[in-house]
Amino acid sequence: MKTSLKIKNHSLVKLRQLTENLVDRDVIRAKDAKLFSYFLENSPIRLCLWTVDSNLKPIHQKCICPISKDTKDLTRRFFEGSFKKKFNSIHKSFIESSLQEERALVGDDNELYAVTLKKDGSNVNGIAIEVTCRVRMLYVLLEMLEDKKEKKDESYELIQSVIEEDHFSLLILDLLEKSDGK
Repeated sequence: MKTSLKIKNHSLVKLRQLTENLVDRDVIRAKDAKLFSYFLENSPIRLCLWTVDSNLKPIHQKCICPISKDTKDLTRRFFEGSFKKKFNSIHKSFIESSLQEERALVGDDNELYAVTLKKDGSNVNGIAIEVTCRVRMLYVLLEMLEDKKEKKDESYELIQSVIEEDHFSLLILDLLEKSDGK
């Protein structure tokens, strides 16, 4: 009888520890989610997040614009404005493909977004980060780089290394190259 009681007691102790560990983990995840949400809503980066089903019906969509704080206008413009046709086109081809993740550029010279799509079952999750000014800065740097190369200017290597060491710039350059090839 004592052995049976010890086993039950031991099992209860293990269950209590497991429960406490799960509660601690959930508290940490909730704090991380809250911190991430705070960062997104107060960052200088304009971005949009969404989930659509396989028929391109929105399940969730939200854009964050820290400068104007007008998320409804940006959300409406992004999903219903001039990007809608391109937006639907890249989603449709992505859904029909065997890829699990895809990156593309959406927009024009006035407003350009780096878009990442990821499959989640029959749904597609997406994030778009506004990169218009970043693209303009890269073009200026690349022009300066070309000019300095011809003149054998000593700042050539500095500019080149700044671009090569910046992961965001490399992603944008890759997307620009990919979009030029289409």
